[in-house]
Formats: sequence, C-alpha cells, structure tokens
Amino acid sequence: MKTSKIYALLGTQGSGATLKKGISAAMPAYRQALETGEAVRPIDVISDGALLVIAASHLACLCDAFLKNFLDVEELGYVATALDRAPDFKFVTKEVEECAFLLSSSDQHGPPSHEAVTAIYRLLRERAV
Repeated sequence: MKTSKIYALLGTQGSGATLKKGISAAMPAYRQALETGEAVRPIDVISDGALLVIAASHLACLCDAFLKNFLDVEELGYVATALDRAPDFKFVTKEVEECAFLLSSSDQHGPPSHEAVTAIYRLLRERAV
C-alpha cells in the first residue's frame, strides 16, 4: 500500500471500513509475525517520495475506527507502526508523534487497551488541526 493511500484514508472521517479493507492484504503476514514473536514485523508500505504531514486529526480518525470496532488492535498497531516507520510521514508536533508511538504495538508495552485509545482519542480531538 502506498503511503499516500494511507494518508488519504486517515484524512477521511468515518473511513474505518475503507481503512480496514485497504490494509487487509498486509495483515496476514503481520499477524503471523505477532503470533510467532518475531522482532521485526512486516509493514507493507511503499514510499511515494512525498512529505505527508500527520496531524492530530489523522490519528483521531485511526482511533475512531478502532473505538467503533472497524479495526482490531493488530490493525490499529499496523497503521500506527506504518506511520512511525515510513519516511514519507512527518508529524505536525512531537505530541502527535508520541500518540502514534503509543498506538503502535510494542513488545515492551503490549498493545494499547481500549481505555488508553479512548484517552488518546480525547487528547487528539482537543488538539485536532
């Protein structure tokens, strides 16, 4: 999936089902890596070579898709990790970048809880640009 496609999906309110469909091809390999405990998980994102600025509203859209059960915790982690890893994505503020990190799956912290995503969502909605 191209970075511009992820960016476009996150820029659309109510895009949870579309986002799920857009990342569905990459999820089996990602889930398998999670199950086997692989340190490096495959994130199938292709750079467009563009600068794509991730604002609070983009992450709020991702949280909303999770909280409305369009995305499961692995899908949430996949997209958040893609935002963190792909060089095309830059965050509008350090705070937004930290929120993306908290949403990504991490062996050290485990996947985010529903309560944590709710708190991050509230924070992002207050700061939505």
